[in-house]
Amino acid sequence: MCPYCGRDYRVQMYPGQAPVQMGEGVKIVLYLLSFLIWFVGVVIGVVYYTKPDAESKQFGQMCIILAILGLVAWAVCGTFAWVL
Repeated sequence: MCPYCGRDYRVQMYPGQAPVQMGEGVKIVLYLLSFLIWFVGVVIGVVYYTKPDAESKQFGQMCIILAILGLVAWAVCGTFAWVL
């Protein structure tokens, strides 16, 4: 507190803001994108997996898993197309 004017210079404590939650529709679109374009899925997954909240980590992990599954599916389909 200022002894002359009485202004309070102490740091104001604000309650922590809740993280913005992602809608289910956006999640589904990003899941599909992760499966269909695997390298985009890996990038999305890493970005969300490094966030501190548990929901983001779970979402990031699922994107990475879908990206790996998409890559495997792409490799299998490509191999069969090449053989035939």
